[in-house]
Amino acid sequence: MVCCNHSSALGAVLSHDYVASLYVNDDVALPDGLKIYGGEKRCGEGVEFKTKVQLACELIEEHKPRAKRTIWLWDSWYTCHEKV
Repeated sequence: MVCCNHSSALGAVLSHDYVASLYVNDDVALPDGLKIYGGEKRCGEGVEFKTKVQLACELIEEHKPRAKRTIWLWDSWYTCHEKV
């Protein structure tokens, strides 16, 4: 599911597109989840299409059992009304 994605530093870059999460506890920061995103055109060959919001929600559900309190900080892209 490699495609051209936009990089603010490099322009169009052939790469994967991921939805990721980060666990932070005081001074410790660890990657907590990683889901590969494939647009509708690239999915369909045995891979179920999921939106980036759906993938982010899966990461949240996977994280919830591991923490007493969870705070999510979302990229502004996710809060666009048409996305959510």
